[in-house]
Amino acid sequence: MKKIKNVKFVGVIVIFIAALISVIFYFNYNKNNEILSKSDFPVLYSKDNSLYMMKNNFKTEKIADNIYSSKPESFSSVSEGSTITDDGKTVFYKGNILENGTGILYKLDVKKNESTEIAKNVYDFDIYKSSGNIAYRVFESDQTFTLYGYDGNKSFEISKGLDSNSVFFIANSGQNVVYKKQNMEKGSFYSTAINSNENQICLSENVAGYSYNKKGDKVYYVDVKSDETGDKYILYMYDFVNSPQIIDEDVSPYIKVAGDDETLYYYKNVGITLKASDYVVDDLAEQDKNIAVPDPLAFSGKTLEEYMTAEAAYKSKEVRDSIRQFIVTTEISVPSNTLYSYNNGEKKVIAENVFESYGIDSKNSFIIYSILDISKLPKINISQIGLPSDITNILSQSIQSSSKDVYICKSGKNPSKIEGYSNINLLTTKISAGSDKIMFFDNYTESTGGKLVIASVNENGNISGYFEPLNSTLVKTSIFDDLTGNTAFSYTDASGKNILEFTDGKTSEKVVENPSAYCFGTDNGILYYIEETDNESGAGNLCYIENGTVYTIDKDVYFMFYIGEGKMLYMNTKGSMFVFENGKSKQIDTGVESLFIYE
Repeated sequence: MKKIKNVKFVGVIVIFIAALISVIFYFNYNKNNEILSKSDFPVLYSKDNSLYMMKNNFKTEKIADNIYSSKPESFSSVSEGSTITDDGKTVFYKGNILENGTGILYKLDVKKNESTEIAKNVYDFDIYKSSGNIAYRVFESDQTFTLYGYDGNKSFEISKGLDSNSVFFIANSGQNVVYKKQNMEKGSFYSTAINSNENQICLSENVAGYSYNKKGDKVYYVDVKSDETGDKYILYMYDFVNSPQIIDEDVSPYIKVAGDDETLYYYKNVGITLKASDYVVDDLAEQDKNIAVPDPLAFSGKTLEEYMTAEAAYKSKEVRDSIRQFIVTTEISVPSNTLYSYNNGEKKVIAENVFESYGIDSKNSFIIYSILDISKLPKINISQIGLPSDITNILSQSIQSSSKDVYICKSGKNPSKIEGYSNINLLTTKISAGSDKIMFFDNYTESTGGKLVIASVNENGNISGYFEPLNSTLVKTSIFDDLTGNTAFSYTDASGKNILEFTDGKTSEKVVENPSAYCFGTDNGILYYIEETDNESGAGNLCYIENGTVYTIDKDVYFMFYIGEGKMLYMNTKGSMFVFENGKSKQIDTGVESLFIYE
C-alpha cells in the first residue's frame, strides 16, 4: 500500500455569513442509469422559504415561493415531498407545507421551470419514476387519509378512510396502485388501476407480509386464513394479469425479494423438538444413591449442626429427584426454518435447520444465515440446575450460545460457508459496496466487540482469502469499496476513538482519527472524509486521498455528497453551498437551509 502524506490546502473558498443550515438527505434511486447519470440530476434546495433548483451546469433557478405556510423546526417534511423521474425531466415536490407535513403537491417541468398543481393537503406520495405516474394520500378533516392515483394528466380517487398505518406503492409499470387498508387488527390488501377504482381486486382480507418484484412486476404476499384449528399462512404471487397463484403454504410471514434477478426468499417454520433427557447428564446420580432421610437417633451424641447439614443434603436430593422426573417428560421446541428461494416458477430449498438470517448489503443481493447442528449442542449437568423450571431456560441459553455454521448466499447463486470461524455475529456482518468483500466479527459481544475479519467474495458469492486487519477489540465498524481493490473501514478502539483505515486485504494502514463522515467516489475510487470535527457544530475539514496523498478541500464543512464525475457537493455551517471539481471549489449559493439529493 502507498504511504499517506499530508499536503497543503487546495482551492480558494470565499465564505459568506448566512443562516445555519439544516441538511436533509433524500435519496431517490435511479433504476435506469443509462438514461441519466447521477451527475446530471438537478439538485433541489430551499432558502428564504423558497425552493431552488441547481442544474448540472451549476446554474440555479427559483422554482417556488412559500414552501412553508408555517415553517417547522425540522425540515424533514420537505425532504419527504420531493422526487424526480428517471429522465430528469420532471420533479414532484410539495409547497405550502404545514406543521403536520401536508402541503400542495406540484409537478415541475425542469426544462421550462413551470409548475402545475396536482392536489392540496397531500401528506406523502409514491412515484413510478420511468412513467411519472404517482399515488398520493390526502389528509382529511376526520384525521383519515384518502388515496388517489395520478396518470400524468388527471387524479382519480381510489379509497377513503385509510389510517396512518396504511401503506401503498405503484406497480405494473406505473399502471396499478397496491395498498394495504387497516381494519382493526387486520390489514386488507388491494390492487387497482391507477386511473380507476371500479375494478379493485382484494388480494387478501388479512395480509401478514408482502414484497414487490419491480423487474418482473409481481407482488408476493402472505395471506392469513383462520379457522377453529388456528391461523394458516399461504404465500401468493400476483402478476396483475392472472388470478393470484399459490406458491406455498404454512410459510413464515417474513418474505423478501432480493438481488438483481429479484429472487423471492421465504421461510417455512418446521420447528425442532428436543427431549431434555438427551441433553441433561446426571452427574450426581452416584452421590445421591447414598443420601437417605436422616434419622435423628443416628445422630445421638453428635451436634445439631451435623444433623441440619444431613437434612439439607437430603432436601437437595429431593429437588434433584423432582428434576429427574421432570427431565423424562420435558420436551423443548427450538425455532428452526427451511429457507426457500422462488424465481421464474422454480421453488428451491436453500438450507434446512436455519436458526437466524438477515440481509447484509444495501442492494439486497446477499443474505447470511446460521445453521443449528443439534448434535453439537453441549450437555448440561444436573448440578447446574436449581429447579425443574430452570431446564428450559438453561437449554435455550445453550442453544443461543452454541457454535453454528454460517453461510452467505448471493441471489441466484449457491450458498458459501464461512470457514474457520464458528461464533460469528450475523447482525454486524456487511458486504462491501462493490459486493467483492465481506466483513464480520468473530466472538463478538456488545460490551467488548470482537475480532474483525475481512474476506474476498467472487462473482458467484464464494468466500476466500480471510484477513484479520486488527488485533484490538472492536465496537463498531463500517466497510466501503474504493473500486481499486482497497477497502476503507472504521472502528472504535479501546480509548473510544473512531479510526478510519485502509486495507488491501493483506496489510492495513491508519488514515485518520474520528472522521465524522466518509465516502468513496463511486466512479473515481477516491476516498473523501471530514476530519477534526467540532463537537458543537458538527463541522470539520473536508479532505480526500488520491495516490496516497491527503488533500484538504475546505474547512468548516458540515455536509458532503459525491455527485459523480469527480464532483463533490458540500456545505458549511454558514449555509454556503459549493461544488468541488478539478481541484477547485465553486460557490453555488448562500443561506441554504435544506438540501435534496437524488441518487
